[in-house]
Amino acid sequence: LQVLDQAWAASHPTLVMAGGTDDAACGPQGCEI
Repeated sequence: LQVLDQAWAASHPTLVMAGGTDDAACGPQGCEI
C-alpha cells in the first residue's frame, strides 16, 4: 500500500487483508495493491 493509504488501511484491516479492490469501499485514495 502507498503511504497515504496506511491510515485508511489501519481503519479497514479486514478489507485490506481480503485484498479489497472495490473503489467504492477503498476511500478517496483507492486501494491498488
